[in-house]
Amino acid sequence: MRHLMAGVMMSAILVLFVRADDQPKEAPKVVLKSPDGKKAYDLQKLTAEGPVLVRLTCACSGCDAELPYFKKLQTAYDAKGFKILAVFQEEPQALETYLEKNDVHFLSLADPKGATWKTFDAKTMPTNILIDKGGKVVKVIAGCALLWEVHGGREPYQVVLERAGDGGLRWHCSCADAIDRGEDAPHTCKHVRGLLALGRPNGAASPQAAP
Repeated sequence: MRHLMAGVMMSAILVLFVRADDQPKEAPKVVLKSPDGKKAYDLQKLTAEGPVLVRLTCACSGCDAELPYFKKLQTAYDAKGFKILAVFQEEPQALETYLEKNDVHFLSLADPKGATWKTFDAKTMPTNILIDKGGKVVKVIAGCALLWEVHGGREPYQVVLERAGDGGLRWHCSCADAIDRGEDAPHTCKHVRGLLALGRPNGAASPQAAP
């Protein structure tokens, strides 16, 4: 899923430097502030200088595992004026420790109460909002809805239920079986089948995961 997300975001940024969507929406003209008042970013001023990716995220292991891909995005497009603004649903001091530990250098902000999610009408963790130079929202990629971390077997793995952009649900699993089958095929690994079976009466047909 992380490779899929990075690929989609990379494609969206490439399109951004060529053309925007036909009818993009205006991004909120807000100043995003940390609760301790030490950091503030005027989104209108940032997007006047270049495109901005607002990433609504946290310090969970799922979002944490995606950090290397966003670091690469920042490096790849930094010379073009592209910026990442990561808003973490963490306390300011905990965020500073996290940023230092993970060597994160793009713009960041603590938002422990999740006010920014309301500003952008975001429902998922993480949510990535790509805004072009001038303040138009050209792409919104909703992240994981639910994540299960499983330990105790031969190798630890994660199962993710993702809310897709069309409102549908998509399953992902990092086990060897699911990886071997690929993202484009319906998941049939035993871990996803087991989660789909929870709460279903004995003998009931298995629901289909979104392709």
